Amino acid sequence: LEIRRKAGSKEGMGWSYYDMSLVHGMLGDAGKTLECLENSARLFDEMGDTIGSICARSAMAKCLADMNRVDEAEGLYRQILKMADQKDMALDRFHALMGLADMGAIAPEEAVPAMEDIESRLGSLQVSVLLQSFKGRAAAGAGDLEAAEARFAEGLGIVEGLEGTEADLRRADILLSRARVRLASGERDAGRTDAAEAGRLLLKWGRLRDAHIAGALAGDAPNL
Repeated sequence: LEIRRKAGSKEGMGWSYYDMSLVHGMLGDAGKTLECLENSARLFDEMGDTIGSICARSAMAKCLADMNRVDEAEGLYRQILKMADQKDMALDRFHALMGLADMGAIAPEEAVPAMEDIESRLGSLQVSVLLQSFKGRAAAGAGDLEAAEARFAEGLGIVEGLEGTEADLRRADILLSRARVRLASGERDAGRTDAAEAGRLLLKWGRLRDAHIAGALAGDAPNL
C-alpha cells in the first residue's frame, strides 16, 4: 500500500486496500475489513473505475450482512444493480440479486427469473451451480426440504467428475448451503459431514475464512 501511495497510484491503492480486507476477513476482524473496503470503494469511485467499485461494494455488502447491518447491505446491493445495469455487467447483477434475495429484501420468485436469464446468457459453471444452491436455500426457506435436496443434488451433479479450483469451490458452496439446511432441519450428522467436506475443499485452495466457517458448522473449527 505505501509503495503505491508514494507512486500516486489510486488504482493500486484501491486494490491494496481490497487485498488487506481479505486478510482482515480471514482474521475475523469485521471492523477492519469494512474500513479497508470503504477506502477501496472511495478510491475506485474517485477514478470512475466501475469494476473496482462494484468489487469493493459487493464485499462490503456481504460483510455488512454478516454483521446484521441489513439496511446498509441492501442499499449497497441496490447500488450494484444500478451500476451493473449501466455497464451490462451480468455476473455482478447476478450476485447482487442473490444477495438481496438471501437477505429477504426481494422475493425469490422475483429474483429467480432474472438470475435464470443471466445463467442462459453467460453459460457459466459458477453461475449454474450458484443458482441451484440459491434455489435449494429458497426451497428450504419455503419449507420444501425435498425440493431443496433435489436442487442441491442437481448442483453437485453439474460439477460431478470435474477437477480444479473452480469445480472444488463450487462444490464447497453447494455443500455449505446443504449443510446449513440439514443442520437446521435436525439432520446433524449429514449436515456436519457436508460442512466438513466443504471445509476440506476450501482449505485445499487457501480459502481460510470460509474454511473456518465450514469448520464451525462441522464442529471442529479449532482444527482449521
